[in-house]
Parts: sequence; C-alpha cells; structure tokens
Amino acid sequence: MDLLAAIVPGRTYILFVRGARHQGTVLRKNDRLIEMSCDGQLLRLDARSIWAVLEPSASSRGAVA
Repeated sequence: MDLLAAIVPGRTYILFVRGARHQGTVLRKNDRLIEMSCDGQLLRLDARSIWAVLEPSASSRGAVA
C-alpha cells in the first residue's frame, strides 16, 4: 500500500522522515507535500522523504473503553 494513500487529513500520525520522527495532526496533503501541526508549529514535509507512517492507537491517546 502506498504510504501517502494511508494518510487522511484531520487524523493524528507519527511520521518518520529522513532520520526524524514527527507526531501531529495532518492538515493537508498532496503527492509532494504533507502539512501537519506538530507541537503548535506548522511543518511542511516532503512527502517523498516519508519512509514510515504510524497511527497511534486509541489506548495511547488516553481513550477510555
């Protein structure tokens, strides 16, 4: 599966990009750029440099069953 196809704006992800890890909410995406809010800052990431995408589980976000 294409990594970019799995990313949905408005959801929180952990993105691994060229030796860095960024966690935040994806605001916008296209085939070349991902914009996400991370610790109150706007990050613009080159979509081609993303090598892994994780979506935090509900339990790690503090959800109560």
